Amino acid sequence: MDFQLGKWPELNYSTDFMVNWAFTAHLYRMRTMALAYTLPTALQKDRTLKEALHRSLRFWLKHEWQRPTWWWCRLPDLHLGIEILLILGPEELSYQEMDGLVDL
Repeated sequence: MDFQLGKWPELNYSTDFMVNWAFTAHLYRMRTMALAYTLPTALQKDRTLKEALHRSLRFWLKHEWQRPTWWWCRLPDLHLGIEILLILGPEELSYQEMDGLVDL
């Protein structure tokens, strides 16, 4: 992950092609980071992980991506956003971040 930008260089963020939907992969990785941060693991409450997670969330919210196809294709993105919100909760997220996750 590029920690300065909050994105993964191997994901192609410039495509609308459904097979390689980098935006959902980005959300899956954010969910994995949120779980690692909150569950009793070696990374629980790790400051570097927390900062990387917030940077990746800011990167996502800055671009406001949405799938260009049918509504049912957007369900995984919406589901992942809600999962991340529930995992981290208001203790770890700002109001703006929570609002952005709900509004995917």
